[in-house]
Amino acid sequence: MHELLLLLYHPQGNSQCERSNQTIWLTIKLLLHSKRLSEEDWEAVLVEAPQAVRSLVCFSTYETPHERFLRFPRKAMTGSALSSWLLHPGPVLLRHHVRNKGDLLCDSEDLVESNQTYSVIRLIAGP
Repeated sequence: MHELLLLLYHPQGNSQCERSNQTIWLTIKLLLHSKRLSEEDWEAVLVEAPQAVRSLVCFSTYETPHERFLRFPRKAMTGSALSSWLLHPGPVLLRHHVRNKGDLLCDSEDLVESNQTYSVIRLIAGP
């Protein structure tokens, strides 16, 4: 019985929780990279990470997870449903969804305009 309990509470047995932790950690790493901080400063961006994950838009439905589940847009504590990095034009990181193992996870692109419905991004020509 004791061995069975160890199997039930083993981290690899809870794949949904581990996947969520991985998503939050990758978000923290991207925020650290965008602010040019080291991984030791992860607590500085910990508050922003869940907000960034909740505001991600699924490209197949063009909805956030909140909108898909509850069928209305989510309001942030600041009154805006947009992340702070979407409010001001400038450089943003754009993730590669199809990539090889050695490729970069994301590229720096130029955010031209953004609102509740869409974002306009100018792709910067690579090398």
